[in-house]
Amino acid sequence: MKAKNKSDLIKAQEIVTSSGNTFQYEVINFLRKAEWDVIVSPFYVDNISGKPREVDIIAQKKYFFGSWANDPDGIVVVRLIIECKYLNNAVVFWFDKKNIEKAVERLITDTPLKHPLQNMHINDHHYYSVKTVAKLFASSPAKDSENDLIYKALNQCLSAYILYRKGNLFDEANYNRPNLKTYNVSYPVIVLNNFEKAYYVKNEANEVAAVSGNSPFDKSFQLEVDYAYQEMDPTSRIKEYFLVDIVNFQEMSGFLGMLEKLDIGTLQSYLPYLK
Repeated sequence: MKAKNKSDLIKAQEIVTSSGNTFQYEVINFLRKAEWDVIVSPFYVDNISGKPREVDIIAQKKYFFGSWANDPDGIVVVRLIIECKYLNNAVVFWFDKKNIEKAVERLITDTPLKHPLQNMHINDHHYYSVKTVAKLFASSPAKDSENDLIYKALNQCLSAYILYRKGNLFDEANYNRPNLKTYNVSYPVIVLNNFEKAYYVKNEANEVAAVSGNSPFDKSFQLEVDYAYQEMDPTSRIKEYFLVDIVNFQEMSGFLGMLEKLDIGTLQSYLPYLK
């Protein structure tokens, strides 16, 4: 066998070093170790451009609910639609009060939970309990949103989320059981390698502070988005309100623990009483 060309090996190493695939696989391996089922980089066709696109990761995990561990009442299937981004340069986020009314509408649409005036379980869900969100972002002084790293991640994440939030992607025999009620819950998520280059605007004077450290956002925060898109019918245009979790990979276990404690725990407590 012919020996490998040394210059090709160097180029290959440069590709590995500069590629985001290395970080993507860090996230994949973390999720697998945490016992999530993972699909790597599924491709889909963008309805607007007609071009093939991909999202980095779709992860899924099942949680039982009911009175008896060995005889559950049902299953909550949690799906994460994840885009991974490696921050090389500074990114700034502008925070503001969350639109709680729209957040409640999102929760009622996506989960069996009811309005907080009808049922207090919704109060613990992190879409409702967290009151401050990022609403603007920028990674350069130029107003060139299409080349903004967070803009790209957001667009990829939400485009894939809209397509993959419903339907069967995994071996559903492992998730759905005919005798058990199944509820599906999906989340759009952007995972950053860390928050060391992430900053936020603290006040109206535009004072900038680091997200990492002692800020309330150093582990994860939500990005609030009004997102318009087309379905297969080019004459249709849909506008939806979304909350996208921006997660520090260094705090990924804390984020998943928060989902289990607040969101999934809320559903596990509420669903047995749902008629």
